[in-house]
Amino acid sequence: MKASVLIPSRKRFDRLLKCICALHESEPDLSRYEIIVRLHSDDHISLCRIPELVVFHNVRIVVGHPMHGYVSQCSFWNEAAREADGDWLWIMADDVIVSGQWLAFIENEKRRDVIIQPEINRLVESIYPKDPTCPFMFIHRTAWENELGRQFSQPIDDDIWERLRKRHGWETEFIPGLIAWHQQDPPDALRQYHQT
Repeated sequence: MKASVLIPSRKRFDRLLKCICALHESEPDLSRYEIIVRLHSDDHISLCRIPELVVFHNVRIVVGHPMHGYVSQCSFWNEAAREADGDWLWIMADDVIVSGQWLAFIENEKRRDVIIQPEINRLVESIYPKDPTCPFMFIHRTAWENELGRQFSQPIDDDIWERLRKRHGWETEFIPGLIAWHQQDPPDALRQYHQT
């Protein structure tokens, strides 16, 4: 299997489902990649709706402790990564909508030390075309996970990817035509979500 998409999610099942459906629309051959969803053990609504996800044969579920909520997101990605079978890991969020094909690009990438990003990252209405400092939605080799796991022992911040890129000398490639739209909730709802 070429790629594993890692999606932590809590109490936003409809958004999660929309995210997964967009991935399937962008790459309909589900045998070429997997989606690993990390759910919280206290998210009873999402847990009850797991049957809506497992109908897709490339979706697997990991259930774990809530820890410290949003600030533990790095740990949630790492839990999902430990279950991954793909050669590449795509760090994803449950409120992202992907548009455009991406698998062929990473299948043809021979270099190890490279970060791959969508050509356009969009955060709500802000657009970041070919921006290597963009702090979300990057794809990297699974073989890096031991190194990244150590880095992810701290709460995530917007500069972590850029610091890792500079520290290790990783290059950035952009997938032509691929857009990742990080939709986010309105500010008040987002603050409340981050506090739970």
